[in-house]
Amino acid sequence: DSQPAPARWRAYVAGLRLEERFAGLHAASFIRHFNAAEFEDFIAAERARDPGFALAMQAPVPPHCVVIQSDPVERNGSAVATDICALAPAREALLTAAKAGRATVSRPFDPVPTGADSADVVLTYPVFAVDLASGPAARRVSGWVSLVIAIDDLARDLIPPDLPLSLSLVDEDAGRADETLLALGDLTAEGS
Repeated sequence: DSQPAPARWRAYVAGLRLEERFAGLHAASFIRHFNAAEFEDFIAAERARDPGFALAMQAPVPPHCVVIQSDPVERNGSAVATDICALAPAREALLTAAKAGRATVSRPFDPVPTGADSADVVLTYPVFAVDLASGPAARRVSGWVSLVIAIDDLARDLIPPDLPLSLSLVDEDAGRADETLLALGDLTAEGS
């Protein structure tokens, strides 16, 4: 199948105990990749199942990248049925991971647009489908597993509270030395 069953996905994510083991983790999601024809079939199937089905947002052009599962549901349920490729930074992160064929980390952005000043990055791992009749060279991206990580929460959890420290992430590939992606002030208890 091209996507995990909801109960199996939730059991898998719960078994990983990511929130306990991975500071700053806000979401673990499965995002399904669709070309134009597949996307129309997906929408028709969802509307046959639920006539009120509607995407929260939709990319204007393919590929479409629909959040199928996102846990914990209590915090991330609203992301389900969102074509996350409608957001340029998300689209860039997903397509970069697909092209690289390995896990990648995005630039900081707000993966669920709230208008808040967000310091989240998305660790994205592409999931490939292989046409066994054509061999391994015929693989194509069927989706992605994504982990949304709040950098400020991660830093606060990893850095001892009595250590006065500031943190900056700089994009060295941007061509300018001053391309600061994220700057967090004093991360001590007094500064948070």
